[in-house]
Amino acid sequence: MNNVILKEVKPRLSAAVWTLDTKEYQPYVVVDENLEGTFRLERETNTLYDKKGKRINDYKGQQRPTVAPVKDLMRKFRADHPDLEIAGITSNENIFYNKPIVTVIRDRNGRYRVYHALGEKVDEGRNYPMYVIDVQGSAAIEINVRFQMDADQKYAKVFVNGKKKEIRWATTLQLMVNDAKFTPPDKDNGLAYFYDDLKHLFVLPTIEMKGYMSRGPAFMADQLLSQPELINKHFADPHAKLQFQLTYSKTDKDGKKLTVPVSREEAELLLEKSGYRKGEDYSFIKAPHAKEMILIRLKENGYPFHIIAQTKSHQIKEIAMRGDGDGRGTKGATIREAAKWLIKEGAIRAGIIDQGKTVYLNVKGKTYVEQQTDKDSGVHKAASIIIYAKKKGRLSKN
Repeated sequence: MNNVILKEVKPRLSAAVWTLDTKEYQPYVVVDENLEGTFRLERETNTLYDKKGKRINDYKGQQRPTVAPVKDLMRKFRADHPDLEIAGITSNENIFYNKPIVTVIRDRNGRYRVYHALGEKVDEGRNYPMYVIDVQGSAAIEINVRFQMDADQKYAKVFVNGKKKEIRWATTLQLMVNDAKFTPPDKDNGLAYFYDDLKHLFVLPTIEMKGYMSRGPAFMADQLLSQPELINKHFADPHAKLQFQLTYSKTDKDGKKLTVPVSREEAELLLEKSGYRKGEDYSFIKAPHAKEMILIRLKENGYPFHIIAQTKSHQIKEIAMRGDGDGRGTKGATIREAAKWLIKEGAIRAGIIDQGKTVYLNVKGKTYVEQQTDKDSGVHKAASIIIYAKKKGRLSKN
């Protein structure tokens, strides 16, 4: 208990697993409040906008420098909790970047402050799967959390499983295991909505373009986001070929959304570069309206994940994984692979808190998985972090 163990998820991919008792090491969350409302990331075209709606063309030069250094977030935590000693730090970087992600924190006056990305309409009766910490500090993964927002749209009442609940804080996770079973992100249970950035699920060819969040828009992403039933079909039958138009969405220099046609030759080049094979993985057809369409068997993407899992005995597992990677899936696990492994590890519920280059786990001064986003600058930044701490003088060396 409370030790970090490295475990193999699959060949060439290990995970650092920290199993802990949250009554001993209580979870806290710190948010970079100054980042709230300063930008919006639109995933259909992978375009970043400032709060006035102007396109941000240089993420590393314009946006990333505005994010708080982790040391500043830790300084804030220590000021607020001088009696606590930090045992571990993990990433919670999705907040503000991915629209469905919500973090709620009880303030000193007992009100619940809600943080979310620009464009997320929280008070719409939506159920959020969340990592919830109660007022005693005990943690659990709950799948039915709702909010009733106040008129100012900053504070809310919190409901868990239909009942008003007093909590310390909570943050959204992308549910992947429920009742010890793989829970795919399908449209019918509402979970497809929580995978805003679809490269966390699928290998999607990226159009190489400057001035976007990650090089450029992803071919098919806009169609998958507007037609989540396609995600249903894939997870119901991973071998099924899905029908797409030969188009993608992008924005012009003024931020206006455009639908751009893709030729058969361009589509083949993009797909082959991403590991898709003609005939085996994709083919072209003529649709009834005489437009050429493409049928694709989607490849699930291996990705680095920060996952929180809950066991039957109510233990919490903090899990950070990153493979050595060759860009074809071994850089991480697919959500299907991760779920299968988590169930073997005893998870009854589990979900993704963070993914990609920002995944980070440091326990008792030792970094097990190091975030990569700010590696060049040497200044580790974060929109939010989760901290595990206990009363000073009680911190075990184990």
